[in-house]
Amino acid sequence: CEAPERRERPECAAFLAEHPQVDLAQAAAGLQGAMASIESDHKVWDHSLAVEAVALHRKLCEDPERRGCPECAKFLAEHPQVDLAQAVVGLQGAIASAASEHKTWEHSLAAEADALHRRLCEAPERRDRPECAAFLAAHPAIDGDDLHRRMAANAASNAAWDRNFTAEAQALHRSLCLDPARRQRPDCLRFLAEHPGAMEVGASAAPAGRDLHWSSVKGWAAAPQRKLRGAGAGGLAAPLEPEALRASHWAGMIPKVSCIVALPMHGTSMRRVEDVVREFHRQTYEGPTQLVLVHHHEDLETAEAVRMLADGFHIKGAAARGPVEDYPSSAALRFGAWSSDGDAVARWAHDEEHHPKRISLQVRALALAARPASVLVPAGGAAAPGDATLLGEAAWMRENWWP
Repeated sequence: CEAPERRERPECAAFLAEHPQVDLAQAAAGLQGAMASIESDHKVWDHSLAVEAVALHRKLCEDPERRGCPECAKFLAEHPQVDLAQAVVGLQGAIASAASEHKTWEHSLAAEADALHRRLCEAPERRDRPECAAFLAAHPAIDGDDLHRRMAANAASNAAWDRNFTAEAQALHRSLCLDPARRQRPDCLRFLAEHPGAMEVGASAAPAGRDLHWSSVKGWAAAPQRKLRGAGAGGLAAPLEPEALRASHWAGMIPKVSCIVALPMHGTSMRRVEDVVREFHRQTYEGPTQLVLVHHHEDLETAEAVRMLADGFHIKGAAARGPVEDYPSSAALRFGAWSSDGDAVARWAHDEEHHPKRISLQVRALALAARPASVLVPAGGAAAPGDATLLGEAAWMRENWWP
């Protein structure tokens, strides 16, 4: 029916209308997605069934009447009771691994679909089609240098994610082991002896400082006096010196910090976004961190760069809306804070160098002074205008931060 001499026949016109041309790339991507979803669901079902079977077997064998049976003694020896802290850490590791593998699979599938689409559209008989011309213009071929640069950026992001997850796992383990009900357990005694406080890497020996508790920050944020400015009238300001902050150490949970950066509209190349991520990775904060890259949803070039570098956990993208002429607006930055999942939120500049210990010192200042927010003050000077270095407890920031 696609032959010129038959295309206009009524029966051919009706057939072609009922059976439009199928896009091969979309069909292949849809089929692969469906197969992957089925395989994932099956693995989850298998795992759930195995866990239920072991739990039922354990319940039966722990009955006093059956505990002495040889088969139950063998089963209980092969399936010892799982330590709670280790189980939580193991579960987080499995979830993170699955998420990482899924993200890798999504990137791989998208790359294969783009490659197939490109191969089809580069054929001489299709190159001039409007949809192929638009695709080739939006997906130019990647040269070797650009590919190597992207691979290096991804490797750095993965290494930072590994460090971030290790910090989260250790913080959770510490929080569990500091509970009075578990503190004297052999595994907790061993862990606390091997990890005596989350001191800053490379810090020189200093006099013993105060213990830092994040609960004091959350408690102050819930108090009636919840405002940033007005320190003069209410005596809310508590200036702290870096030496006192370095001498303190965390006792219990170390908070996760989400840094919010608004990327400029248009002209933000892949290399510029990589520079922002690289500057963020210079931080030596001992706890988990997150960088939220805010961009305008109409800035397609920046959106593509963010998509290539974001992993959805350690590095996230946030597409802000609103009039282009108002971007970056207060609403855009607040949207970035809303989309984050940290215990604290920090404003982050895309065009400045940040001291490697900025996050560490500011978060310690919150806990040491029991305040919900902090800013950096240069020696002999005043705080940066416009709250440019503001860092605060997440709930407090979402209510009070209007950049």
